[in-house]
Amino acid sequence: MKFVFALLLCFFLSFRVFAGEAFVEGMEGVPLPNDAKQMPSENFAFGNDDTQLVEVYFQKSGNFAQILTFYRDSMPQLGWQKQSESSENMVFKRGAEELTIALESADPLTVRLTLTGRPE
Repeated sequence: MKFVFALLLCFFLSFRVFAGEAFVEGMEGVPLPNDAKQMPSENFAFGNDDTQLVEVYFQKSGNFAQILTFYRDSMPQLGWQKQSESSENMVFKRGAEELTIALESADPLTVRLTLTGRPE
C-alpha cells in the first residue's frame, strides 16, 4: 500500500511541475520553458532505428542562466542525468540518448537543443 501511495505521489508531483508546460516538438520527454517560442523553420531531424539527430531552436525572454536553472531543476524528474555544465551549455543523458542545451544567441535569447543517440 505504501508503494502505491508513493507512486501516486510521484505522479501528482511530476504532473504539478509540468502541468501547463509544453514539451519540445520532436523531442520526447524534453520540456519547453514557459513562454518559449519554438522555431519550427529551424528544426532539423535525421534518424533510423539505430540512431537519431534532432536539433531544435527556441527563443525566450530572459537570460541563459534562467534556462540552465529550468533544465537543471526539471530534467532529473524526467529521467535525465546531468553530465556537464558551463555558462554556455549543459549536457544530459538518458539511456543511450544525449541532450545538449546550448546558447546560440544572447540577443534575442536563442537556445539550441541537440538530441543524439539511440531512441529509447
